[in-house]
Formats: sequence, structure tokens, C-alpha cells
Amino acid sequence: MGTPRKVPDNLSPAQAAERLGISAAQLRKYAPIYEERFGTLPRDARGRRVYPQEAVARLEAARALIREGKAESIRAALEQLSAAQAWEGEDPVLAELRRIRELLEVHQRRLARLEEETRGLREVLKPPEDPPDSLTVARLEPWEEVRAGLWAALRGLRRAVRRRLGQE
Repeated sequence: MGTPRKVPDNLSPAQAAERLGISAAQLRKYAPIYEERFGTLPRDARGRRVYPQEAVARLEAARALIREGKAESIRAALEQLSAAQAWEGEDPVLAELRRIRELLEVHQRRLARLEEETRGLREVLKPPEDPPDSLTVARLEPWEEVRAGLWAALRGLRRAVRRRLGQE
């Protein structure tokens, strides 16, 4: 008789998806919704989400609520579970404040990432500090003449088409 297998504290996304009976892609869609309600999921050394047993159990319960017709979406089901957890011993006001704090943390991290991305884009898209040199201007001038010539040709073509259509 073998020894009982130890259940890992945290499951990989593939293991959690298999246990839930869903695809890894679906689990990735559930993760931000779960994190809004219950806080950030832990990450492994490579920065990938891992799923504690408690999180997988909550997701299983949420999917059961959907199957039973007690919730229309994973978001609604997780909200129900969150509210139920608050009533099981935690002051509802404190539970709501905790949830708001967790949401604030999620949004602060998102904002920090966006600000970092914006700084990087501003650096890349920064206009040159020096005015264009005479060589650049000299290279652009012939193109301006070509452009003006094309517009003149287009206007002439339009006039010709209008005259032709007016005669027919």
C-alpha cells in the first residue's frame, strides 16, 4: 500500500485548469476577476500566477453556482462567494473595506504599469531637440513640388470628369 500523495499548496495554471475542468485560457480570463474580489494570486519565480487550494476551491464553488443557475457569470458567482464569506464571521463593513482596498491595490499596480509604459513611449516619441538641418529640408523640398503637382493633376482630372458627365 502506497503512502498518500501530498497535495501541493499551490497549483500551476495547467493543474488548476485541469482540476476545474476548463482550459488554461479560460482560467486566465477568470484570474483578474478572482483577483478583484479576493486579492492578487501569488506568483512563481517566473512571475506566473499560481493557484492556492483555497482559490481553486472558490473557483469550483463559483462554477457550481453557475451550473445551478444561481449566478449568471463567474464575476457574479465570485461576488456571491465573497459576500457569503463576509457574513461567516467577518464584519460586512470590514469585508467591504478589505475588498475596496484590494481593488485599489490592483488598480494602483495597473496605473503604475501604464505610467511606466507612457514614460517609455514619450521617450521614444520625443521630438528632436534640434530643428531640421538644411540637408533634411533640401531633401523634402522636391517632394513638396511633387505633391503640389499631384494635387493640381487631381483637380484637373476632376474638372474633366465633371465636364464629361455634364455633356452626356
